[in-house]
Amino acid sequence: MSKKIFLSFLDEIPDDKLKGFPPRSGQVTLYTQKEKDGQNYRLDKQGLTSDKYHNLQIQANKQAKSTSVRKQAPRTVATVLVLEDSDAEVTPAQVRNAFKRSYNNDGSVEKLGTAPKSKKEDDTKNK
Repeated sequence: MSKKIFLSFLDEIPDDKLKGFPPRSGQVTLYTQKEKDGQNYRLDKQGLTSDKYHNLQIQANKQAKSTSVRKQAPRTVATVLVLEDSDAEVTPAQVRNAFKRSYNNDGSVEKLGTAPKSKKEDDTKNK
């Protein structure tokens, strides 16, 4: 049952919460389910990693309406790391898919984004 609730939560997160993450390094809640929907999960940004990835986590709430979700609380159920200055834009759909993979693999960390090419690499290609 909790997987169905998780997928429903993931689908209801607005796209603007899955891109353009706040630059600050501290923890911030990006999205919480509305009370009428059970407040089962929340999306947190746990800061930036030392290698400049936004550490995004979906966590089960202790006050969840669903008993199966309450049993998961208070732990992280899915983790996605998004490179801060990724060469190619990371889309909300990619973030959602990475969260699904993480959840299906017991919260394994999924990384998204590619490091920008250095000026030296670009100069080498243009010769």
